[in-house]
Order: sequence, then C-alpha cells, then structure tokens
Amino acid sequence: ALLFPVYWILQAALSGSGASLYSSNGISLFPDDPTLQPFVWVVGDLIIPTYRISMAVPLTDLAVVFNTPEITFLDASAHGVENPSG
Repeated sequence: ALLFPVYWILQAALSGSGASLYSSNGISLFPDDPTLQPFVWVVGDLIIPTYRISMAVPLTDLAVVFNTPEITFLDASAHGVENPSG
C-alpha cells in the first residue's frame, strides 16, 4: 500500500491525457477521468473475513455462536489482477 502514492504521482507526471504538468490544456496535476484499474494491483483485495464469535452461557455447558459474513469492498480479480500485492 506504500507504493500507491508513488505510482499515482508517476502516473500523473508521465501521462499525456490531462494529468501531465506539460499537457496542452495547461498545468494539471491530476487526471481528468481517473480510474481505479491501474492501482488495483497496489491496493489489492479489500476483504473483511468471516469470524466466529462464541459466548459461553453461565452455569451451563452451552455456548452461543455467531458467524459474521464476509464483506468484500474490492475484489482485485474482478479487475483482471491475478496476484495483488495486498
């Protein structure tokens, strides 16, 4: 995740489509229409895994078990990344 700002700055500096300091549209530091796809390999998967929470019932041998669902914020494989860095 530390390479994300470095890659974005290099992408902005070297791009010729409105993100370059030397573009024909004047001085611009950020791309006109940025997409997430070039940075997915740096960010990687953003997934909260499932958890099993177990609580014992006092004075019995019973336990209450809760399973949390898996939450996926960003799936890198959906953007064509096979081996994300995250």
